[in-house]
Amino acid sequence: MCGGMQYGTPNGGIPIQDEIHEQFPPEVKKAWETFHAWWREQDRPVSRTTMPEDIKQALMIMKEAPIPGYEGAHGSDSCYVLGVEANMID
Repeated sequence: MCGGMQYGTPNGGIPIQDEIHEQFPPEVKKAWETFHAWWREQDRPVSRTTMPEDIKQALMIMKEAPIPGYEGAHGSDSCYVLGVEANMID
């Protein structure tokens, strides 16, 4: 999913491949789907202050979720989230 560079930044995070994604609980998958659909429509960089509440909540769920197969790692350690945060201005 991340291929070493995400959104133009080398971030070194954990790639969430399909087989890992499938192991997340339904609420985490739903949060990712909600956030990702919104994210794809945004110009970069994105402001946290103008992010809708449901999108902020979805991002928080993603960040706090343990990554299956990576003991002690959470969504905040994923290359996807690191790439997203690299494109936030506040």
